[in-house]
Amino acid sequence: RSSGCLAAGVVNKSCVAALPAAKLTQATYSGSWGPTTDGVTFPQAPEKLLEQGLVNDASIILGSQTNDSNLFLFRSYTKDGLDQPNDRPDGALRPLPPIAYTAAVLALAGPSHVAEALRLYPADHGDHVQNIHQLGSLQSDRGHCSASRRASQFNRARPGRAYTYRFDYWYRGNPNCTAVPNYHLPYLGAAHQDEVTFVLGQPNFMNDGSCCGVWGLTTDDCPHLDRCEACYAPGRFRHSGYRSYFDDKEWE
Repeated sequence: RSSGCLAAGVVNKSCVAALPAAKLTQATYSGSWGPTTDGVTFPQAPEKLLEQGLVNDASIILGSQTNDSNLFLFRSYTKDGLDQPNDRPDGALRPLPPIAYTAAVLALAGPSHVAEALRLYPADHGDHVQNIHQLGSLQSDRGHCSASRRASQFNRARPGRAYTYRFDYWYRGNPNCTAVPNYHLPYLGAAHQDEVTFVLGQPNFMNDGSCCGVWGLTTDDCPHLDRCEACYAPGRFRHSGYRSYFDDKEWE
């Protein structure tokens, strides 16, 4: 709709195909993330198809980061109006008292499971900032369990075709590569998107513009954006191309 390629509820495919790539990527957050049950591509909601074992004969991989929820959760508990990630060693996180933490766990786990959730993720009565990390662990682990359940459902229909992963690292080679999901301080842990840098073989610029046409999309303010040039730094690790982004440990 925002691109001008929708009329009377019908998408003009030729119009979409002619759009600049940068305009498409800028619309990433303008709609929902879920699939549309249209009766054709998705005859039913995907979770319903999975429950019935109506899945294609293909291999899938499901997973996320150890601290996947922290990037979003921490934004609700950050002081001074700072975003996440930021340059404060402690993330500028506000203390979360045990009473408030218990209420947050109740909201996440529900009345039937709150006691077990608090046993697994107890409140810290000494370090109230740690309670935010505990809440992040609860949210992240719940996501991992959900992925494991979906993989199990898939494997019942297609044995041995679903795999899971848990990524526990983030890009550390070049502190100048600060666009999510690249370099950030350790307080955040291995957060949402942190595996993308290694899947793509280069730092990712999805939240900080493009890399000026060098390895990404060209934007109007290229070719001299300091943040892009500082990240690329082809001489930093004595290599060129994709290899120039990573130190020896990360490349191996």
